[in-house]
Amino acid sequence: MRYSLPFPTDHLKSRFLQLFVGLLVVAFSILPGKADEPEKKEVESAADEYKFMRVETNDQDEVLALQTAITRYELDRPGKSPVRVDLIGVIHIGDKEYYESLERQFKFYDALLYELVAPPEALRNGFKPDAREGGNIVSSMQLMMKDVLQLEFQLENIDYMQKNFVHADMSPDQLFKTMKDKGETPINLFLRIVQANAAMQAQPQSKAAEMALMMTAFDAPDVRARKLKAVFAKEFIANDTFLSSFSGEQGFSLITDRNDVALEVMQREIDKGSEKIGIFYGAGHMEDMHQKLIDKYNMKPVKTVWLNAWTVQQDKVPQEKETATEKTP
Repeated sequence: MRYSLPFPTDHLKSRFLQLFVGLLVVAFSILPGKADEPEKKEVESAADEYKFMRVETNDQDEVLALQTAITRYELDRPGKSPVRVDLIGVIHIGDKEYYESLERQFKFYDALLYELVAPPEALRNGFKPDAREGGNIVSSMQLMMKDVLQLEFQLENIDYMQKNFVHADMSPDQLFKTMKDKGETPINLFLRIVQANAAMQAQPQSKAAEMALMMTAFDAPDVRARKLKAVFAKEFIANDTFLSSFSGEQGFSLITDRNDVALEVMQREIDKGSEKIGIFYGAGHMEDMHQKLIDKYNMKPVKTVWLNAWTVQQDKVPQEKETATEKTP
């Protein structure tokens, strides 16, 4: 089945495409919807150290892969073993091998903290998240793009019932109350996206992305998927204004307040004796979490490992690999 984007008039094409990409950035890296291991690389420079998504390219600037980071932080405790906390930034649609690698990684933690806005009773009853049950706009967008890009969806590939999984997120009631108390509405959220979008309109890569999106309408599905993955990968990295606009002092509950809940759960797990903790959240959450781990929890980052979330050109991706056990606590 072929997918194409409706463009009602020429003068709306540019605006629609830029807003569409912005919404996808939010949906893929902030919001979860209601084989061989991917390549992993040690951080190569200080400039890469605290990024949580990046694009791997070759000398011809061809996109090889969109990558997400696992960044480790340590807390030294006099007279006690150090605590290790891994921030596991994730893209909510990705290659099947990407989620298989993450599943193997999760087994090495005393506690794996995960995001999911769900009611307590659902979690108590052994709820297994299913994006297709929610019917919300975010899930619908993610599922549509999963098919277009020929990728897999996170909630369909991660087993949330593993024994070391610990829910570390708000309930719907908590989130709605927090948003209400802060005066946040869906309109505010959309306007924030529009505001961030304005900052990227003049950027050359956005113009190139618009052209590429329109030119894929007549391609075969597999060719279209490869081209669009390359386009969206570069857009995500080049236009991180979208992600940063949801955090910081003016941050929305979707990022900052949910992060606070996750880190409070992390502290409870440390107090209970956990020494190896993973925090499995959307990559868009990680910049804010990173700063809070340093400023509030006195932790220091010690290393970063990169995983291929989307492999765009399989035959051109470097084949050097490291096993999960070599990179886990």
